[in-house]
Amino acid sequence: MFALIFLIVKEALVGLAIGYIAQLFFAAIEMAGSFADVQVGFSMSQLFDPSIGINASFLGKVYYWISLAVFFLTDIHHRVIETLVGSFQQLPVQSLLFNPVDGILHLFTLVFGTAFRLAAPLMIVALLTEILLGVLSRTVPQINVLILSMPLKVLIVLIFLLAFFPTLYRNIADLMPQMLQYMNEFIYSFSQR
Repeated sequence: MFALIFLIVKEALVGLAIGYIAQLFFAAIEMAGSFADVQVGFSMSQLFDPSIGINASFLGKVYYWISLAVFFLTDIHHRVIETLVGSFQQLPVQSLLFNPVDGILHLFTLVFGTAFRLAAPLMIVALLTEILLGVLSRTVPQINVLILSMPLKVLIVLIFLLAFFPTLYRNIADLMPQMLQYMNEFIYSFSQR
Protein backbone atom coordinates (compact mmCIF):
# COMPACT_ATOMS: atom_id res chain seq x y z
CA MET A 1 0.00 0.00 0.00
CA PHE A 2 2.82 2.40 0.87
CA ALA A 3 4.58 1.65 -2.42
CA LEU A 4 1.35 2.39 -4.31
CA ILE A 5 0.91 5.71 -2.51
CA PHE A 6 4.55 6.59 -3.21
CA LEU A 7 4.12 5.77 -6.93
CA ILE A 8 0.97 7.91 -7.13
CA VAL A 9 2.72 10.84 -5.45
CA LYS A 10 5.79 10.34 -7.68
CA GLU A 11 3.72 10.38 -10.87
CA ALA A 12 1.80 13.45 -9.70
CA LEU A 13 5.03 15.29 -8.89
CA VAL A 14 6.63 14.37 -12.23
CA GLY A 15 3.52 15.61 -14.06
CA LEU A 16 3.47 18.81 -12.03
CA ALA A 17 7.17 19.37 -12.73
CA ILE A 18 6.65 18.91 -16.48
CA GLY A 19 3.74 21.38 -16.35
CA TYR A 20 5.85 23.77 -14.30
CA ILE A 21 8.58 23.76 -16.95
CA ALA A 22 5.99 24.65 -19.58
CA GLN A 23 4.55 27.38 -17.36
CA LEU A 24 8.02 28.87 -16.81
CA PHE A 25 8.33 29.61 -20.52
CA PHE A 26 4.95 31.33 -20.61
CA ALA A 27 5.90 33.24 -17.46
CA ALA A 28 9.12 34.41 -19.16
CA ILE A 29 7.15 35.80 -22.07
CA GLU A 30 4.64 37.49 -19.76
CA MET A 31 7.52 38.89 -17.72
CA ALA A 32 8.93 40.44 -20.91
CA GLY A 33 5.69 42.35 -21.35
CA SER A 34 5.84 43.46 -17.72
CA PHE A 35 9.37 44.77 -18.21
CA ALA A 36 8.21 46.78 -21.22
CA ASP A 37 5.16 48.01 -19.26
CA VAL A 38 7.36 49.62 -16.64
CA GLN A 39 9.27 51.59 -19.28
CA VAL A 40 6.18 52.64 -21.22
CA GLY A 41 4.14 53.65 -18.20
CA PHE A 42 1.41 51.01 -18.45
CA SER A 43 2.37 49.62 -15.06
CA MET A 44 0.14 52.29 -13.49
CA SER A 45 -2.94 50.66 -15.03
CA GLN A 46 -2.56 46.99 -14.22
CA LEU A 47 -5.45 44.58 -14.64
CA PHE A 48 -6.59 42.05 -12.06
CA ASP A 49 -6.00 38.54 -13.38
CA PRO A 50 -8.40 36.17 -11.59
CA SER A 51 -6.60 33.06 -12.91
CA ILE A 52 -3.52 33.76 -10.80
CA GLY A 53 -5.05 36.20 -8.31
CA ILE A 54 -2.65 39.11 -8.84
CA ASN A 55 -2.50 42.28 -10.92
CA ALA A 56 -1.17 41.65 -14.41
CA SER A 57 0.35 44.14 -16.78
CA PHE A 58 -1.23 45.15 -20.08
CA LEU A 59 1.69 44.29 -22.35
CA GLY A 60 2.39 41.20 -20.25
CA LYS A 61 -1.05 39.88 -21.13
CA VAL A 62 -0.59 40.84 -24.79
CA TYR A 63 2.70 38.93 -24.90
CA TYR A 64 1.11 35.99 -23.07
CA TRP A 65 -1.78 35.73 -25.54
CA ILE A 66 0.63 35.99 -28.46
CA SER A 67 2.72 33.18 -26.97
CA LEU A 68 -0.38 31.06 -26.42
CA ALA A 69 -1.38 31.58 -30.06
CA VAL A 70 2.13 30.62 -31.19
CA PHE A 71 1.98 27.57 -28.91
CA PHE A 72 -1.11 26.28 -30.70
CA LEU A 73 -0.29 27.53 -34.22
CA THR A 74 3.08 25.77 -34.28
CA ASP A 75 1.62 22.52 -32.90
CA ILE A 76 3.83 22.59 -29.83
CA HIS A 77 0.85 21.43 -27.76
CA HIS A 78 0.85 18.10 -29.64
CA ARG A 79 4.54 17.69 -29.01
CA VAL A 80 4.05 18.44 -25.31
CA ILE A 81 1.46 15.66 -25.16
CA GLU A 82 3.90 13.36 -26.99
CA THR A 83 6.56 14.27 -24.44
CA LEU A 84 4.17 13.49 -21.60
CA VAL A 85 3.30 10.11 -23.12
CA GLY A 86 6.98 9.42 -23.77
CA SER A 87 7.72 10.11 -20.12
CA PHE A 88 5.98 6.84 -19.24
CA GLN A 89 8.50 4.98 -21.42
CA GLN A 90 11.54 6.86 -20.16
CA LEU A 91 10.39 6.82 -16.55
CA PRO A 92 8.18 3.75 -15.96
CA VAL A 93 5.47 3.89 -13.34
CA GLN A 94 7.08 1.05 -11.38
CA SER A 95 10.42 2.83 -10.92
CA LEU A 96 10.93 4.02 -7.38
CA LEU A 97 13.77 6.43 -8.14
CA PHE A 98 12.83 10.02 -7.50
CA ASN A 99 15.64 12.53 -7.18
CA PRO A 100 15.64 16.29 -7.71
CA VAL A 101 16.81 17.52 -11.08
CA ASP A 102 19.99 19.50 -11.55
CA GLY A 103 19.85 22.50 -13.79
CA ILE A 104 16.84 24.35 -12.39
CA LEU A 105 19.12 27.35 -11.86
CA HIS A 106 20.00 27.26 -15.56
CA LEU A 107 16.29 27.17 -16.39
CA PHE A 108 15.56 30.22 -14.24
CA THR A 109 18.50 32.05 -15.82
CA LEU A 110 17.07 31.21 -19.23
CA VAL A 111 13.67 32.56 -18.15
CA PHE A 112 15.02 35.94 -17.05
CA GLY A 113 17.36 36.23 -20.05
CA THR A 114 14.53 35.40 -22.43
CA ALA A 115 12.23 37.93 -20.76
CA PHE A 116 14.83 40.65 -21.08
CA ARG A 117 15.61 39.79 -24.73
CA LEU A 118 11.93 39.87 -25.69
CA ALA A 119 11.34 43.16 -23.86
CA ALA A 120 14.53 44.90 -25.00
CA PRO A 121 13.21 46.39 -28.27
CA LEU A 122 10.23 48.08 -26.60
CA MET A 123 12.35 49.19 -23.66
CA ILE A 124 14.89 50.74 -26.03
CA VAL A 125 12.14 52.55 -27.97
CA ALA A 126 10.67 53.90 -24.71
CA LEU A 127 14.12 55.01 -23.55
CA LEU A 128 14.87 56.74 -26.86
CA THR A 129 11.49 58.47 -26.67
CA GLU A 130 12.37 59.72 -23.18
CA ILE A 131 15.72 60.99 -24.42
CA LEU A 132 14.06 62.72 -27.38
CA LEU A 133 11.51 64.36 -25.08
CA GLY A 134 14.30 65.47 -22.74
CA VAL A 135 16.19 67.08 -25.60
CA LEU A 136 12.94 68.67 -26.83
CA SER A 137 12.19 70.14 -23.40
CA ARG A 138 15.68 71.68 -23.22
CA THR A 139 15.54 73.17 -26.72
CA VAL A 140 11.92 74.39 -26.61
CA PRO A 141 11.08 75.14 -22.96
CA GLN A 142 7.59 76.44 -23.89
CA ILE A 143 6.38 72.87 -24.62
CA ASN A 144 4.88 71.12 -21.63
CA VAL A 145 6.73 67.82 -21.94
CA LEU A 146 5.06 66.31 -18.89
CA ILE A 147 1.64 66.44 -20.54
CA LEU A 148 3.04 65.43 -23.93
CA SER A 149 5.27 62.58 -22.79
CA MET A 150 2.75 59.92 -21.71
CA PRO A 151 0.48 59.85 -24.78
CA LEU A 152 3.42 60.26 -27.16
CA LYS A 153 5.40 57.45 -25.55
CA VAL A 154 2.37 55.14 -25.57
CA LEU A 155 1.64 55.95 -29.21
CA ILE A 156 5.24 55.39 -30.34
CA VAL A 157 5.58 52.12 -28.39
CA LEU A 158 2.26 50.75 -29.69
CA ILE A 159 3.21 51.63 -33.28
CA PHE A 160 6.59 49.97 -32.78
CA LEU A 161 4.90 46.93 -31.18
CA LEU A 162 2.79 46.50 -34.31
CA ALA A 163 5.90 46.86 -36.49
CA PHE A 164 7.82 44.48 -34.21
CA PHE A 165 5.04 41.86 -34.22
CA PRO A 166 6.52 39.55 -36.93
CA THR A 167 9.89 39.53 -35.16
CA LEU A 168 8.18 38.90 -31.82
CA TYR A 169 6.26 36.00 -33.36
CA ARG A 170 9.49 34.51 -34.73
CA ASN A 171 11.32 34.93 -31.41
CA ILE A 172 8.52 33.23 -29.48
CA ALA A 173 8.26 30.47 -32.09
CA ASP A 174 12.02 29.86 -31.71
CA LEU A 175 11.66 29.77 -27.92
CA MET A 176 8.88 27.18 -27.75
CA PRO A 177 10.97 24.16 -28.89
CA GLN A 178 13.32 24.86 -25.98
CA MET A 179 10.37 24.07 -23.71
CA LEU A 180 10.27 20.57 -25.18
CA GLN A 181 14.03 20.24 -24.88
CA TYR A 182 13.95 21.06 -21.17
CA MET A 183 11.02 18.71 -20.58
CA ASN A 184 12.89 15.87 -22.31
CA GLU A 185 16.08 16.64 -20.38
CA PHE A 186 14.07 16.61 -17.15
CA ILE A 187 12.57 13.21 -17.94
CA TYR A 188 15.91 11.84 -19.17
CA SER A 189 17.68 12.98 -15.99
CA PHE A 190 15.25 10.90 -13.93
CA SER A 191 15.66 7.83 -16.09
CA GLN A 192 19.46 7.91 -15.73
CA ARG A 193 19.48 7.77 -11.94
